[in-house]
Formats: sequence, C-alpha cells, structure tokens
Amino acid sequence: MKKKVAILVDFSFFLNKKPKTKVISSGDYIKQFFEYLDTKIKEDEEVFRIFIYDSLPEEHLAENPISKQKVDYIVNNGWRGSLLKKFARENNVAFRKGALSFKGFAIAKSKVQDIIEANRSLEAGDLHLSVEQKQVDLKIGLDVAWLSSKNIVDKILLISGDSDFIPAMKHARREGLQVLLDYMGNRIKSELLEHVDEVR
Repeated sequence: MKKKVAILVDFSFFLNKKPKTKVISSGDYIKQFFEYLDTKIKEDEEVFRIFIYDSLPEEHLAENPISKQKVDYIVNNGWRGSLLKKFARENNVAFRKGALSFKGFAIAKSKVQDIIEANRSLEAGDLHLSVEQKQVDLKIGLDVAWLSSKNIVDKILLISGDSDFIPAMKHARREGLQVLLDYMGNRIKSELLEHVDEVR
C-alpha cells in the first residue's frame, strides 16, 4: 500500500527559487510545476493533495514620498494572479490565500548601485512599494496540525526554507508523520534540518 503524501508549497519561495526563464503561459508553468513535484515523489508514495499558499495581486493607492503623486500600484503581477486562479481549479489542489500588508516605500535593490556610483539624490523612480505577505505561515501551520491530528496522510513534504515552520514540523513528527523538506538549494538555518526526516 502506497504512503500518502501531502505537499505544502510556500509559493512565493518556490517562485523566487525557480523563476520563469522566459515569458510563458500560466498553463505551461503549471505543467512545469507538476513535473517538478513529480520528481519529489517516490514509487511507493502517492499524492493526497497539493496545498499552495500565496497572496493574489492587489491594487494599492499610495503617494510616492518624492514626487508626491498618488499612484495605483499593482502588487504581484497579472500573470501570477492568473496562475494562482488556475491552480485553484486543478484536481487535488487547494489554494490557501494569504493577505498583503503595505509597509510604505523602500529603495529598489536594482537602483542602489546606480545611486552610489552616480552619487546622486533619490528620485521617485528609485522607490517601490514595500509589501509583506501575511497569514501564509499561519495557514501552513494550521494545515500541518490538521493533517497530523486526523492521521490523513503518512508524510508531509514542505517546500520552503522558513525556520518559522519548525514548531509545526515538530508537532507533525510527534503525531507520527514523516516530515520531508525541499528547500530548493536555498541557504537555510541548520536548525531546520534537525526537525525533518528527509531532505528531497
């Protein structure tokens, strides 16, 4: 009898670690996404469900502190929004929607070197709207607790590199589940590896 595996994907993490190499349709990206997940599942395992955690694009009216112009900023792009909506309609996929918290303006990383080298003042185009994703970590933790307490699956595969998930991972192991981790070659805290049964 095959072992049931729930796959939990921190999608912002996944997208940053495995970005599009070129502009492709959301349908093609979904195909590549599932092909990647297939490489993480062994022959004696079957996928129970794939949980995807991310925030949908939102518009936010904000005043640029340099130009003083009010601009509608679209946080996340339309391609990503289309992708997430299609994911939600896929078989055996559950989309868990997070929220976006607007933190004000910050200097875009791509502009820092130019500002230093040119020794110039900040310009309106140097700034971008700083946004923090909320509720995603909480929803991942809640799903880990639910899957563990109901004995729904045998294993949980977490695709992330966030050490905030350690308490949830410890809970799952105490409940008898195997915890698998795919951190996609990212630099992570070594403590995270102490609370998994296998790295994939």
